[in-house]
This record gives sequence, structure tokens and C-alpha cells, in this order.
Amino acid sequence: MSAMILLAASVACAYMPVASIRWIDRDYDFGLMKEQAGPKTGHSRFVNLGPDTISIFSVKPSCGCTSAEFSDAPIAPGDTALIAYTYDPEMRPGKFDKSVKVRLSNGDRYSIRITGNVLGTPESLATLYPVDAGEMRLTDAVIEGLLGREGEDRSHQAQERLRDVPEG
Repeated sequence: MSAMILLAASVACAYMPVASIRWIDRDYDFGLMKEQAGPKTGHSRFVNLGPDTISIFSVKPSCGCTSAEFSDAPIAPGDTALIAYTYDPEMRPGKFDKSVKVRLSNGDRYSIRITGNVLGTPESLATLYPVDAGEMRLTDAVIEGLLGREGEDRSHQAQERLRDVPEG
């Protein structure tokens, strides 16, 4: 009996339409981008190599800093589809690593990885990291968890040194 069920499942799978895609460009690195230059757009493309027409069902960026655009038009066998995404660097200095989730009409799911590094403006750095500590900026003048050799708390010494750093 189980052999009959297995045979029936195999035959059913053989007749199910199978979409096969090949990514031309999948992941995208924005490289170094200046915050003051504003949002940047990248794109990913894939080709429908399967025998059936498919479409993009949904595209969802991992956070609000990224938006995405795509066409839900049918993608015939041999046709290419484009997904565009825009990263907004405003008040987001530093490295970023985000994902854009793609779901096709046949249920297949893919993840596009977008990366880059934002060179922040002096204003955003001063807002996000208000404590000037010489070569670096900190979010807070209190540095917790500094212990000496004997296990004594030395965070007060670090706070005193930060107070001595000249403004500027």
C-alpha cells in the first residue's frame, strides 16, 4: 500500500510545474556611500529558466531604511525580471548588512543581501555619538565594566579621563 502511495506521489510531482530561475546579479554592495549624498538605489536580476510563466509575488526589505520596487507582471520562460531597492543612509553612519526577501508566485523564496558603509555627516555623528573622546565618539561618557587586575571597578577613572578630553 505504501509503495502505491509513493508511486502516486512521484507521478504527481513529475507533472507539477517547476519554476527555475538563475540570478544574474543577486547580492549587492553599495560600497562606501556618503550620508550627505542621500539614498542610493541598487538592483538584482534573475532569468526564468523554467518551462512556465512565473511572477514576483512579494518583495520585503528587512527594515524601514530600505525600500523596494518590482513589477508583478508575468515573467515568461527566458525573460528577465528586475528588483530595485533603495537604501536611505540618513542618520545611519557605519557599516550595514540588510536583506530583501523575495517570494515568487510558485512559492519559491529567496533572500537578497545588500551591504555597504555609510560615511556619516559631522551633524549625524555628533547627534548619535555626542561624547567626543579624541579619536572616537561615544554615546555616553560612562564606560561600565572596566575592571582592574584585582577585580576593582575602574569605570570612574575612565569617566575622569573623558572629562579631561578637550572639546573640539
